[in-house]
Amino acid sequence: MTEKDQVRMNDDRLGVVLADVGRHLVVDAPTGSAVAPARRAGRSPGAARRTLLVAALVITVVTGTVLSIAPARRVVGGWLRAGGIDVSVDPDVGGHIDGLPSFIEDATPIDPDRASDLLVRPPTGLGSTSLGAPDGWWTVPEGGLLLTWNEDQTSLWIVVTDDHQTGMIDKLVASAQAATAQPGLGDGGLAVSGPHVMQTEHRRVAANSVVAWPDGGFTWRLESVADLDDVVARAESIAASVRW
Repeated sequence: MTEKDQVRMNDDRLGVVLADVGRHLVVDAPTGSAVAPARRAGRSPGAARRTLLVAALVITVVTGTVLSIAPARRVVGGWLRAGGIDVSVDPDVGGHIDGLPSFIEDATPIDPDRASDLLVRPPTGLGSTSLGAPDGWWTVPEGGLLLTWNEDQTSLWIVVTDDHQTGMIDKLVASAQAATAQPGLGDGGLAVSGPHVMQTEHRRVAANSVVAWPDGGFTWRLESVADLDDVVARAESIAASVRW
């Protein structure tokens, strides 16, 4: 079965569930009740409460069902979040990565002394992390500070979390398995394995493996061509070493 067939099957499944639920939204009076079927519009308070209770239960079940289906997650969006970065599932994203620019393509090089202009209180201690001192210092259209290592093979974007509202940064992955929560990183982070798409209010770019986490009023986004386990280890080193 192809991925598109799976999506169609899940959409069909959701339709069947919703149709089945609809048949139970009207609750008949219990057997032996003095309320005749023709008088349902004038139900007793007890019957009305039972109807509302069943309806609330049905809504809860439907909500759980909707969130368990990948296409529905794609519609709802933001099912995994760290700081202002949301992860959403789009099964078709794989066909839209080729030809997209990288995140650093529109970056502007700056003098390291300008870091305080971009972050107000720039972090210290980056040189003591497993990455060592950065090779390049940049700013990007989205704001914040971008640092690079190894000829741009690894980058760390630091931006004040209040500078972008939730949902401003949207990472699109082909399947939910590509993204995992990293609860022990900062205030709770996430990791995305392999190539994916990042959408901002300014542009749409291609990205490699990424670990992102909010901490100290900043959102941190570490991207690298390295294996995801290595990227996570580097992120943990940064989170443990950096001070403000």
